[in-house]
Amino acid sequence: MKDGSWHPLAQSPAVWKVQSETPIRKAQVRFYCQPCANEVQNWPDGTFWSLKEQLDYIGSERMDPRLEKKLADPNSMFARNPAFKRGAADVQKLYSDSFNDLVEKVRNVVGKDDLTPNELASVIMNTMMRNVQAIQQIEQSNSDELVELAIEGTLNEMEISDDTFIIRATLGTGLS
Repeated sequence: MKDGSWHPLAQSPAVWKVQSETPIRKAQVRFYCQPCANEVQNWPDGTFWSLKEQLDYIGSERMDPRLEKKLADPNSMFARNPAFKRGAADVQKLYSDSFNDLVEKVRNVVGKDDLTPNELASVIMNTMMRNVQAIQQIEQSNSDELVELAIEGTLNEMEISDDTFIIRATLGTGLS
């Protein structure tokens, strides 16, 4: 303090030691007494995000900052959804939990605790490509059924009887 004395909270024993992992604050160490820890866990909008959850979220695997910013926007279509009682805070929590679950699954597949962003992206892209190839194989082996289903769905949607038109349909990559 200005008069040379210590702030009362600075005289409390630390119960939390936090070491930053973000590129901006790499390896910065902070100590928190319990009242200070309570303060950083209770956000101004009423959200409670425990230090443990905050620490679990930190790592080299981070969501894109632009996406995080969009999720934090209180005017986003998700934050305005009445299912999210606390708005953007609930949306952020949901997405960060889902992101952490995804990262944990990728860690288990790769067998590494610390993944680089490139490794994470590579595993996700390879998995997506395998899934797309599997879908394409299923489509090819069921093309006649898919054509019939498309015709039936279109006729039902338009409320047209199936004897009104003669339809010759094939699966393709789109209109040319």
